[in-house]
Amino acid sequence: MLSGLVFPGLGQIYLKRYGRGIVVMLLVAIGLALLISVVARHALSLLNQLEMEGATIDLQTLLDMTAEASTGRSGSYTAPFLLVVGCWLFSVLDACRIGNTKNLPDE
Repeated sequence: MLSGLVFPGLGQIYLKRYGRGIVVMLLVAIGLALLISVVARHALSLLNQLEMEGATIDLQTLLDMTAEASTGRSGSYTAPFLLVVGCWLFSVLDACRIGNTKNLPDE
């Protein structure tokens, strides 16, 4: 549950798979940082575009530009998003697998 609901990799840490948990956490942190960086650069370019056009920056203009930008498909969002989602899926499935093998009775 920790890997799925709190942060990917925490389930592995809880199950004492420290190396695996830390690697997953670092990959997710890198993916999120890349995603935030791409979004911030895009937002700054939109604000610069508004400033160059001499338009007033008000809430409605920002909403319109955001809606217009979100309809376009940007490949720069895809890789970090897939990295985060892939690590999340791996973390959840791996933690479940490890947890299930630890709960088996000893023979």
